[in-house]
Amino acid sequence: MMFPRFNATFLFIVAYLLLTASVVATPIYVGYFRVSDGPDWHEAPPVYSAREAAALVFGGQYTDYAISTHFTKINNQAWADGWGDTQHLFEPVHEDFKVGESYLGNPGEGSVYSAFVNDHHRLATKRYNFVWRIAEANPVVPEPSTLLMVGVGSLGALYLRRRRGAVSPQG
Repeated sequence: MMFPRFNATFLFIVAYLLLTASVVATPIYVGYFRVSDGPDWHEAPPVYSAREAAALVFGGQYTDYAISTHFTKINNQAWADGWGDTQHLFEPVHEDFKVGESYLGNPGEGSVYSAFVNDHHRLATKRYNFVWRIAEANPVVPEPSTLLMVGVGSLGALYLRRRRGAVSPQG
């Protein structure tokens, strides 16, 4: 039984789309941290972006994570606290936002911002950065293009064999 040309093309497209769709990594919710969960500002801690803080809290690399200020969807935004400045406890920033290197000494108002520091405790305890893992440390991802090529080649060989009929070993 031969497939009409339209059906074979349609099946090829559907198979390709199904196989290549499996490459997309699905984010997995892993938890949250509050801005104030970080070290006390008196200890002169380093400054962290929200993704760097997620890697510190949950392990891995900062590129493994996506951050959100909303607990049900990823918006790539985060809460941060600043030395002498609370504006980013009310207006979220990008998940990679940070300013300065550390809280060491008296850096000056608004010169240092971190997503993981206990500075303005009363406000910062109410600011949660929700964390999703977007990549595993050693992902095992099938290579769909190779599978597709092998599948198409096998179907082509099967089609040619059926079309020509079985060839006897004697010629």
